[in-house]
Amino acid sequence: MSKTQTRTRTVIRTKTAFDQALRQANLTAQEEQVLRMRYGISAEPGAPLPFADADDAALHAQLSAIENKVIAHLKGQVDAVRREAIIDRLKGL
Repeated sequence: MSKTQTRTRTVIRTKTAFDQALRQANLTAQEEQVLRMRYGISAEPGAPLPFADADDAALHAQLSAIENKVIAHLKGQVDAVRREAIIDRLKGL
């Protein structure tokens, strides 16, 4: 009969340390995104959202439909200036 022992070590990392490690690693954008999602570390606030299959017409139509639904919902809840700012940011994606 043999005995097995398991040891665990808890390490606390900061967002800054995580960002530095990601910059040093040779990762694809998708790999970096997966790691950020896995550990709950957001990208920079101004970072553009990546879209897979950006040239896919069906996906483009689906995203447009979602945007139109959101815009229609916002019309009654957000003043015109803020609504236009949101629309401009969506167009920039």
